[in-house]
Amino acid sequence: MTSILAAVEAQNTRIATLTEQQKKLAGFVKVMDEETTRRLERIIAATAKLAREVTVIPEGKRAERVRQPLQLDY
Repeated sequence: MTSILAAVEAQNTRIATLTEQQKKLAGFVKVMDEETTRRLERIIAATAKLAREVTVIPEGKRAERVRQPLQLDY
């Protein structure tokens, strides 16, 4: 009976350790997800700004700078 109780306690200790590790990993994933979202938003904003400022050379004309909005499909 004592050995069974010791085995159950050891198993409970392992479960508690795994639960704690899972909580830490979930926190890490949340932080990484938030950071990735912020970076993606900055990239999208910068890309949209650049797309609005693209220089286009119209056909049949000498090279001149023309600001023309670009349509982006999201």
